[in-house]
Amino acid sequence: MGTPSEAVAVVPSRSHYQPDTLSKLQQICHRVLLECMPLVSLRPAPGSTSDRRIHGSAFEVVDCPYASHVTIIDDTWVSGGTTLSAVAALRDSGVQKVSVLALARWLDPGYGLTRDFLAIGRHHLAEWPGPQDVCPFTLDGICP
Repeated sequence: MGTPSEAVAVVPSRSHYQPDTLSKLQQICHRVLLECMPLVSLRPAPGSTSDRRIHGSAFEVVDCPYASHVTIIDDTWVSGGTTLSAVAALRDSGVQKVSVLALARWLDPGYGLTRDFLAIGRHHLAEWPGPQDVCPFTLDGICP
């Protein structure tokens, strides 16, 4: 049986990060989780970029209440590089176990298997919009 998570970290955007400003996802998690779960604060390291590769130095752990098990929440999983870079930062800070919750999966139509999957989906669901055309976090489907 697994150990319960003791804290939550939301992966900040490296391309849209603004110091001292919470992203929409961070705001939601702070509002919903703050009373029941300590929050770990992450920020992009100076100069880090979103290149879809794993970089152990891409994030800095700003504030981490003692927790041996932290759950990371990321808005989108594309290659896993951003999420796994955040995992590395937490592990380097002393966190022993990290679980990941990715809220959406970005499907690249240029990738052969994904292209085939999307073609089948569109064939069966003619009005189904492509996943890259819809924001999963806003009611109107338009990404901010």
